[in-house]
Amino acid sequence: MDLVFQGRAFFYRGSTPELLTQGRGFFERALELDPCNVEAMLGVAFVDSAAAAGFMTDDGPARFAAAEAASIKALSLAPNHAMGHARLGFVQMLQTERFKALGN
Repeated sequence: MDLVFQGRAFFYRGSTPELLTQGRGFFERALELDPCNVEAMLGVAFVDSAAAAGFMTDDGPARFAAAEAASIKALSLAPNHAMGHARLGFVQMLQTERFKALGN
């Protein structure tokens, strides 16, 4: 959990590509130690969706898909996790908005 808290600290500092990348590193390390860490999965989902929604990456659709997959996996492990449902809804909502913003 310490790595999850460190990862969260980075995205509370701001939403720059550098901070998101550093935060994601902590979540990934937490998942290496415990592949079933729901909080780390949702942290990765947050970072990926924030980078895609903020047009901070060239692979936005892939990042949204990864965020959605991480959220679904987290919910498969913890079906009643409120933040998991919120993260999945956030990702699905942003995918729609980004699609509209690109004129599709």
